[in-house]
Amino acid sequence: LSKRAHEVFSIQILVNFLSSIFILCFVSFQVTVNVPPVELFKYILFLLFEIIQIGTICFLGEQLQIYSKNIGAKIFEQEWWEEDLSYQKKILFMIARSQKPAVLVARGFGSVSLQSFSDIMAKSYQFFVCLRYVYNK
Repeated sequence: LSKRAHEVFSIQILVNFLSSIFILCFVSFQVTVNVPPVELFKYILFLLFEIIQIGTICFLGEQLQIYSKNIGAKIFEQEWWEEDLSYQKKILFMIARSQKPAVLVARGFGSVSLQSFSDIMAKSYQFFVCLRYVYNK
C-alpha cells in the first residue's frame, strides 16, 4: 500500500511543486510591475494562497515523518508481552515496519517537508530575480 501511494502521489506532488515555483515567480513579478491597486490586491491574495497551499502540503509531509518515526515507540509502550502469541507477532511486525518512517516524496525533488517548502520558496525567488534582471535590462 505504501509503495502504491508513493507511485500515485509522487508525480502529482512533483508537478504541484514545479508549477508552484513558476506561479510564485510570475505572480511576484506581476506584483512588482506597475499594476492598478485592484489587480495588485488580486495578485497578492493569489500569492498568499499559493504559499499557504504549498506550506500546508509540506507541513503535513513533515508531520507524517515525525509521527511515523514515533509510532514504533508508542506501540512498544503497550503491554504487548502479556498478550497471546498471535498478537505479539502482529505488534512486532508493526514495530519492525515503523523503523522506516513513512515519507511523502515528490519524484526527483526529494521528501515533502518543511525543508522542501524552503527549497520551493528559494527557487521561486531565484527565478524571480532572473526575471526582474531580464525585464530591467
